[in-house]
Amino acid sequence: MKTSQLERMAPLFRNVHAIGKKMRPFSDYVWMCEVDEQKGLAVGKTYRNAKQAPAFMHSIAEVERKKVEVEMSASKFISIMVDGSTDSSVMEEELLYVRSSRAGKVKVQFVGIQALEKADAEHVTDAICSMMSAVSGSEDEWKEKLVACATDGAAVMTGSKTGVKPIEQSYIKEEFLSAGHETPDAHQSRRYKTKSPDTERVNASQRNQAQGFCKWATDGATLKFCCFMHDTLTHLGNLSVTLQQSCLTVADVDSCLTSTQAVICKYKSRPGPMLSKVLDSTSYEGVRLSHSDTSQMMANKDKLLDKLSESMDNRFSDVGSGILSNTKIVSFQQWPNEYNEDFGDSEVERLIDHFRPVLISAGVDVDLIPDQWTIVKSYLYKEPTTLERLTWSEANRMLRGSCPDILDLLALVLCMPASTADCERGFNVMKIVKSDWRSSLKCETLSDLLMMHLSSPSIKDFDPSPAVQVWHASSLRSRRPDLMENRAAAVVEEVEESEGSVCSSSFEDSEPSVYAL
Repeated sequence: MKTSQLERMAPLFRNVHAIGKKMRPFSDYVWMCEVDEQKGLAVGKTYRNAKQAPAFMHSIAEVERKKVEVEMSASKFISIMVDGSTDSSVMEEELLYVRSSRAGKVKVQFVGIQALEKADAEHVTDAICSMMSAVSGSEDEWKEKLVACATDGAAVMTGSKTGVKPIEQSYIKEEFLSAGHETPDAHQSRRYKTKSPDTERVNASQRNQAQGFCKWATDGATLKFCCFMHDTLTHLGNLSVTLQQSCLTVADVDSCLTSTQAVICKYKSRPGPMLSKVLDSTSYEGVRLSHSDTSQMMANKDKLLDKLSESMDNRFSDVGSGILSNTKIVSFQQWPNEYNEDFGDSEVERLIDHFRPVLISAGVDVDLIPDQWTIVKSYLYKEPTTLERLTWSEANRMLRGSCPDILDLLALVLCMPASTADCERGFNVMKIVKSDWRSSLKCETLSDLLMMHLSSPSIKDFDPSPAVQVWHASSLRSRRPDLMENRAAAVVEEVEESEGSVCSSSFEDSEPSVYAL
């Protein structure tokens, strides 16, 4: 492609990229090109209709898919995160992310979204295989590297007989992780449109409602229970924020979950910071509180704490048991303060036994891993203070030459996902892109839009050159970025030639007139 043509197409691709990033309709592309022309940019006259915008969008998305393919090809192990939801057209969509770890760095990338004819295990599995094959060299390549699959707790995913779990475990090398989210039941609360009991011109019904609410709000037991809920929900909110982190590991989940459970269980014997302020007080913010029996409140408090602890144990039961309990070796927070020659040895042995087939297929010498684990521990414990701020990326840079096999095992553990929060964020974007006004978007176009919005660089950092080259090479016929300009030049040339021939013939036909005087 000529440099002049590339420079002319670059502003057009930038406009399409900005449309995708800002989730604007494709019709904006036309007037954006007109504005560029008024600014004096050389955008030409070709490919300036709204129908070209999806084609340019597809080329930009293909560049990002190529990046995913390159990352998957360079990684020895991968995991997938999948979740399903309905869009604005009430069509079941399956969204897929891939997680990999290379040189100690964890990367989560969007793969695609695909509509399902039927939301059963067979169609979900076919959609997963189709999307993964589109960004992989071959179907067998990504299956050989797959070590874990994270989903929500839906029966179609985790069913032991007709779910996706038994189908994918035929080639997956890890337990099927149900590490997603659970949507609580929606409880509708009655909204009282009330006014102060002292307000004038208030009817009797509203006055009674306001008086009842005021009496309930100034009750000492009610306020104390609200303060207790504030303390408890603060820690549960922090836990939720931690679980939503993109590169979170299973070991981090176990550590954060254990600390949260310890704090809320401690509230059974001692009050939290908010409850301590009002426990022995008879007023709050200058309002006098009515005295009431708090024994029922204390009993309800203990029941709630027991139920919360039980629910967390049931929801995250697989984190602290089975093969997942051995992943704590990747969390420096769980390493002992002083060197322990036996730390992690049993966990490493169990991980080797469980992942032996996938490790061998990736070219890892499993017999050398135990000795290399001892070398890693002794080397990192030379400077104990560095463990607090050490990362596995730095450890890989220091020890890749001497301990490659144990670092590959740790990379396998790091690529195991702890939640499907990325899928939930992807669905939030999908529902903004495919709104009620754009419910007729094709699945391919929706996938391109999501790929560009979630994965492509920002508007400031976007380089359109690779996308332009992909677009130019994707056509069976040669692209003609100068088509309209060449046509206009040909018309002008034809007009000039016709005018020149007319003038010439007129001159030849005219003869000088001689008048006799």
